[in-house]
Amino acid sequence: MNLKWLGIIPLALACLWLGLDVKSCRVQKQTAAVVVQADQQHQAAVADASKGATYDAQASTQAATVRTDAVTVAQLRAEVARLRAALPRAPQPAPAPNDPPAQPVGPSVDLAPLVAKQDELIQGLSKENADLKTQVVDLTGARDSWKQAYNDSAKEAVLRQIALEAQVSAVKASRWQGRIEGFAIGLASGYVAGKVF
Repeated sequence: MNLKWLGIIPLALACLWLGLDVKSCRVQKQTAAVVVQADQQHQAAVADASKGATYDAQASTQAATVRTDAVTVAQLRAEVARLRAALPRAPQPAPAPNDPPAQPVGPSVDLAPLVAKQDELIQGLSKENADLKTQVVDLTGARDSWKQAYNDSAKEAVLRQIALEAQVSAVKASRWQGRIEGFAIGLASGYVAGKVF
């Protein structure tokens, strides 16, 4: 009976060792694949962050243009208001209860400068509007790029954590393999020593 157990123990240890070896190899391959995926996510995050930085720079440049447009529009509005205030006003007599509405009487007023300034104001507002739309597109692109960079970095972190846990598992399997090898060598050495001495 004792000899049966002596034959089964090495076989069981060999099977356990082989199983741990297979597990270790499988985990190492999975870890390598996960690390490759994590590297790809890192590269995507860096690319998205670069795009976000480019959009930020464009938005900053556009902000200066929008500030210039706002100053121009404010000056044009002030000029239009000044021209409107400079227009002569005809005196308005108080209407009598039964009289028809009075027709304005007075010198003709030249409205050409006011109309020209209003046209300039409309053009300035149109340019400011177009520049604001461009800035919104740049800011939206920056926001989307930074968000995607964050998402890519989060995925990379998850993949790195998975790879770390797999490596820890592989190390544990290797430690058990080493213990089994040590036990087997000790058992074999003891057996040989018992036969020789």
